[in-house]
Amino acid sequence: IEVMSVIFTVMLILSIIVCTNSLKKSLYESKDNFMLLTLPVSKSKLFISKQIVFFIYEIFRNIYFFLPIMIAYYLINNVFHVYWN
Repeated sequence: IEVMSVIFTVMLILSIIVCTNSLKKSLYESKDNFMLLTLPVSKSKLFISKQIVFFIYEIFRNIYFFLPIMIAYYLINNVFHVYWN
């Protein structure tokens, strides 16, 4: 088993757990829901907009964690030439 596969698997599992828990809190336990539900917007649009914003934040968070690990691994093992030649 390759080291990067194990690292990515563990990080993705942790990311899914954290993301699910945070999204649940953001959607259902947030204190701003009372105010947002009184606005002239449908509940489905509010729900979808919160999910889209959360999805974008999650993409940036994963890039923030995965990119440095990938770059460090590829620099240490000198793997860049395999993909570019």
